[in-house]
Amino acid sequence: MKKYIYGLLACALILSSCDYNDKHFKGLEDLAKPDNTSAVEYTLLPEDYSAISKNKDNVAFAKELDAKVETEDGTPSEIYQNALKAIASNESFGELITAADFAPNFLITKWYTKDNTAAIKLTYNEDVNKPEILTKLEQAHNYTLDGNDYEQVWGEAGIEYVTDKKPLNKSIDALLNAKYVDAQKDQYAVVNYKYSIIEPGQSGTDPIIFFEDFNEFNDKDVPSWTQQNILGAREWQIRVYNNNSYLQFSANGSNAEEENYILTPSMKAQKDAFLTFNLKFRYYNGLPLSVLISDSYTDDITKATWTDISDSFEFPVPEDGGETPNFVSVGAYNLAPYADKNVVVAFVYKGNGIKEVAGAITTTVQIDEVQVSLEKPTTRLSTRSSESTVFNKSNVYKFNGTIWLEVNDVITPNASDYEAMGIDKFGKANPKEYLPKYLSVRYPYAQAEDLKTLVYLYDDGMGSAQYEYNGSSWSFVESFVSATSQFVFSDGSWVYNPSTVVNLPAEKGNAAVSAFYQPITDWVWENIDQKELGITEKGKGYVTTYGNNDYYFGTSAFQNNVDLRVGKYTEQYAKGYTKEDGTLMSNAEILDLVMSRLPHAFMIGLEVAYPDATPVDNMEVIYTVNFEAYNNSNIGYTIQYEVIGKGEFKYIEGSLKLR
Repeated sequence: MKKYIYGLLACALILSSCDYNDKHFKGLEDLAKPDNTSAVEYTLLPEDYSAISKNKDNVAFAKELDAKVETEDGTPSEIYQNALKAIASNESFGELITAADFAPNFLITKWYTKDNTAAIKLTYNEDVNKPEILTKLEQAHNYTLDGNDYEQVWGEAGIEYVTDKKPLNKSIDALLNAKYVDAQKDQYAVVNYKYSIIEPGQSGTDPIIFFEDFNEFNDKDVPSWTQQNILGAREWQIRVYNNNSYLQFSANGSNAEEENYILTPSMKAQKDAFLTFNLKFRYYNGLPLSVLISDSYTDDITKATWTDISDSFEFPVPEDGGETPNFVSVGAYNLAPYADKNVVVAFVYKGNGIKEVAGAITTTVQIDEVQVSLEKPTTRLSTRSSESTVFNKSNVYKFNGTIWLEVNDVITPNASDYEAMGIDKFGKANPKEYLPKYLSVRYPYAQAEDLKTLVYLYDDGMGSAQYEYNGSSWSFVESFVSATSQFVFSDGSWVYNPSTVVNLPAEKGNAAVSAFYQPITDWVWENIDQKELGITEKGKGYVTTYGNNDYYFGTSAFQNNVDLRVGKYTEQYAKGYTKEDGTLMSNAEILDLVMSRLPHAFMIGLEVAYPDATPVDNMEVIYTVNFEAYNNSNIGYTIQYEVIGKGEFKYIEGSLKLR
């Protein structure tokens, strides 16, 4: 498929005399003008790709193609159907779903005509640099564990989830090998399953050891928590916004150094318990927060031994002056080192509200939903009710030729992530609008040029993409190029037809036309004047002094035509038109010679202008060039070439004719 068409160029060529026309172009009155000399030009919009992916005729065609695919394990193929769904999110055609095959059904919904000469120049995105992993992920199996699978995990029926003691990874190879008997090396599978934070038989156990969302406090004090100032007089306070209560501290405007500890109530730690909380920063100008834990605190923080556990969390640090858009779960700290001990957790603010102090930190810190539970949060977007103990999760696995192994460098959002985004899956919701935010929350400490690969649910299919961090935000990595192809209307439908009409009007000053002719004259200078004749100065051979037209082919990048005034040829370089006996060739002989050279001239121009023109199986790809010649009057000509290789053209004998 031809990947680039630079638009219709304009062109012109005028021939010499009526006598010459009569001699060389019999039947001029019967000659038909080329079709599609002009075409509608349209560039696909993002919503068009979605329409193409959902077009009922395209869906049916994808199913037909899948039916012809012979899979190793005998299961029905869905690679074409999945690839068709994926173009909606990727906004590009690819190796399986080509514009040639799947654009026509879309075009007929936008343009219907009975004119069999109508044409559309369609510009679209085409994935030519797509990483192989993305193609494989879009073709991944999307498998959800059922009752039989859980029975195999546990060795008994009735338990339909996995736990820490019966993790999925211990059973997944057997499950997937049974499901996909003839799996090929490097094949992917996205596995959806249920996970419980408590083991069977513990269904009555409350997984929540401690939970505080501050909603029960009506005033600014926190009576059940302990505060102690080291510096300054400010204290942590309860604030309410949008009916949500949270804990807050800020040194802004205090005109003093501030160091304040606020302590949770004492609680008994368990080895499988995790501490987590939600955090938000505002007016950020430095990190004032640290998190400490102690099992020796009684009534004075200065007499207790504290361990700083801040590095166990991922704080959502915004840019200077900015704020965290929402409260974010910061991850989890495992309380195993303090199992069976009574502990307190301290949130410590250290800042300075004195304006004259350079670099003083006054960032506002807001904390909510402090929790110690038997659940370890798996994502920073996860949300849950305190009553829930079973969660929907997804993992990505890859077959290495022998066994199925979990892939840690491919991210797939879990059900709770979609819930946090406010969607069930992507479809009407564009992943490009959600995934950058999802990644910024999940990876708050990302470094510039970090690259993440994702696979996600999209309209009952799989979508995949890569995003790169530029130092401030995540952006979609584009792997496509812009391509343009021609479609012609034929007997009630649009048909891919890369045959192209190149119009070269004789318009002086038309830069596009000049760009077509100039390489022809340059070729004459380099290959005829210099290499063949040994001429070192323009104007001494076929090429004129200005170097923008020649009298070997007669092409002019100045007048944008072919000059067929015989006298100009002998005036420019008489030696080139002198016979062996020393006499000049006749006008007819010169015209015959020039006309015989013209097929080569336009082939040079096409090769430069259309280096990506490509032959198509079972189809003749024809380039028709309409140009003008000048010999005291303008007469239009046409000439045709067949594309025989990438950027290679072959003159179609006898196609040089008057228009």
